[in-house]
Formats: sequence, structure tokens, C-alpha cells
Amino acid sequence: MARRSHFNRLAPILRRRLVQDEHLDDRDTVRKPTPSRSRPRRWVLSGLAATLLAGLLVYGVTAQSPNATIDDSLARGLPATAPPFRLDTLQAGALGSALSPKLNGDGARSIALSELRGTPVVLNFWASWCEPCKEEAPVLERTWQQRARPRGVLFLGLDGLDTASDARAFMRSYGIDYPNISDYSEDVRLRYGVRTFPQTFFIDRRGQIVGHVFGVLSSQQLVDGITTALAGTVRRPRGGERTDALVSSLLAGIQQHGNTLGDPSAPVTVQFFGDLQCPACRRFTLNVLPSLIDSYVRSGKLKIEYRSLESATLRPSWFGAQQVAALAAGRQNKMWNFIDLFYREQGPEHSGYVTERFLQGLAQQVSGLNLIEWTAARNDRELARTLSTDARAARSAGINETPAFRLGYAQPRPRYLQAIQKQLEGLPSTKAGV
Repeated sequence: MARRSHFNRLAPILRRRLVQDEHLDDRDTVRKPTPSRSRPRRWVLSGLAATLLAGLLVYGVTAQSPNATIDDSLARGLPATAPPFRLDTLQAGALGSALSPKLNGDGARSIALSELRGTPVVLNFWASWCEPCKEEAPVLERTWQQRARPRGVLFLGLDGLDTASDARAFMRSYGIDYPNISDYSEDVRLRYGVRTFPQTFFIDRRGQIVGHVFGVLSSQQLVDGITTALAGTVRRPRGGERTDALVSSLLAGIQQHGNTLGDPSAPVTVQFFGDLQCPACRRFTLNVLPSLIDSYVRSGKLKIEYRSLESATLRPSWFGAQQVAALAAGRQNKMWNFIDLFYREQGPEHSGYVTERFLQGLAQQVSGLNLIEWTAARNDRELARTLSTDARAARSAGINETPAFRLGYAQPRPRYLQAIQKQLEGLPSTKAGV
């Protein structure tokens, strides 16, 4: 039987100071021993670096993402209450006669979602440095001018992880003239569960979210969302649309080399031991991995290696087929696209959902993947031997469950590990050394 992990027992790790080991090895292991009925589960941690990664994992899998709540509701055909906010106005915009009365008074200085009740809202999260945001900017402005403003639908841009000067330069460059607000504290972004840009939420007159699109909006998606917001009916995500757009946005511009994500010369390495059918690995991938990628992988400070370890998949033949399929995508430097898509479309545990049709469907979603080459690579025995190599590496490190991590770094110890620790302990965030 596959082992289950009860992460709620691990929350106290985040509530106590941990002692730093001055004799930290160059490579440390985070290990989860097999549970025992006679005593509570404990984490065996070696050194500060392992402690940090363990804390990061616990934080991600115990704190439910608001996005998960929103998207779960939408997937069931139910609206979700939009998290409230009042944020400083970055640009008041040209509203026109239909919308001007909605933002009078304090609208020049701040905008509150509660004050927009009665008005459908298209809330777009973006940043000036975000390449996909640049791609969708003309579509947003054109649709705002032609379809939204005349019908009394408010476009509201929410700029985050940015500077005001860069944001205003971006809006001037693309001729954006709908209202924009700034979330430089990141509070609203996190309450909506937004970890990657761009993302767009469609909010109806009652303040209910009735649609959500990850990644770059197409003209048709935007028109559909406006219609949904006006009608107050839920727009369910179309099959494959949400996951494919999110993965493409998350990994855009980041190097991949086989099973490695990030700059090969990055000073910090994380080995992520996972089973593609492992639910806990899915929670890590959805809730924690995006913040690691945005903060450290994208900047060249961290690279992540995926290692296969059978833990949740019931049959070795299924495990081999799915993991080799991911490795085969790695032959075209698309392994992380395949892995991320798999976790996001993961089915119920032990339901037998992993079939050849399922694997083929994932491969077809990976943008730029040559399916003929991918199919041929799946028959390469060298990839099957990689699974055995990964299993031996896990055993030598004392790892027998997933997800598990080995953390290594070049000496001297990078200063930004301390910044991660402060974030996990709930102290004020610092960008020193990051």
C-alpha cells in the first residue's frame, strides 16, 4: 500500500527556532522515515540547509492556496467569493460615461473591490518584467476599448512584484488606459493565490469570481470572460487549457537540461525525489515550487533536479512507463513541462488513470515537443536504467518516501538561504542577498 503523509503534524516545525549546525556538510538530506504506530512521526534533519527546505515543504502543503479554493469551486460550476482589497491607484484610466460614476470620490487615490459592487470586473494580475504580460497587453487594451468599456465592464490591472516607475513605463509603452492599482506588499496577490503572471479573474456584479484564466489571454477567452461576468454564470476551465497555459507561463525563459531546471552553474542544487502519482508531490509542485522558481531558479541562484522514486504508484510497470515518458520529454529539454502538467492533471490515487492515452494527451499539450522523437525515446533502455540509478541514490541517502529533497550548495554558503528562513518563520521579508 502506498504510504500517506500527514503534513498537519509538521506545522510546529515552523513555530520554533531551529538550531544551526556549524558543521554542515556540502550536501544534506531531508528524509521522512517510515511512520510508526507507536510514536509520532519525526523529521530527521541534518543541518540548517535541510531545515530550510523541510520548512518550505511544510509551509506549502499545509497552507491551502486560495487559488485552489477558487479553482475547485469553478471546476464544480460554482462561483467563489473574490478576496476583498483596497489598493493605491497606479493609473486612474479613461473610464467613459458608463463607468465614471463607479470610481468617483476617492478613486483617484485608491480603489476598493467592495465599492465596485454592481459592476462586472476583469481583474488582471501583471508585472512590467513579465514577457507573457507583454504579449497579452495589446489584446487587453483593444478589448477594453471595443467591448468592455462600452458595455460597462471594468478592466482593472493589478501590478505586483514591480516598481511604480517600471509599471507606468509599461502602460505608456502599450497605451494602456484602463485603471490600474499596485500591490507592492504582495498581500492581495497571495490571497488570490497568484504565484505567476499573468492571471485574470472575471468577477460578476455580486463580487463573485465566475472565471479564471492562467497565462496569456486570447481574444476569445477575454470575450467569453466578459460575457460570463455580465451574466454572472461560471465559466468552467476547458480541458487542458488552464494547465497548459500555467505551465508555459511558469517555465518561460528558464533553461532545461534533461532532468534539470535552471542554470547549470547555479550555486544551489535541489534534488527533488518524486513519484508522478504521489499526491504530496502534487501539492509541493502546485503550492511551493512556483515560488521557488520565481524567486531563485529564474534568477540563476538555484537549479532543481528531478529524481524518480517509486512510492505511490501501485505497479512497477505503471511507474516505469510514466517516469520514462517524462525522461523522454527531457531528451528535448521539455521534462519539467511534462512533469508539471502531469501533477496538475493527476487523477485520484489508485484509480488507474495513468494509461497510454493519458500519457499521450500530456505529451500533446507540451508546446514544441516532437511527438515522434518522444515516442522513440521512450523505448531507450538508458532511460529505464536512470530509474534504477535514482532509486540507488535515494537508498544511499536514506530516502524511502516522496516528496524528499537533497540540498547542496557551493561554498561559501549562499546568503539568501537566510532570507528563505526568515520568510518561513514569519519574520518580515527581506531581500538582502537575494
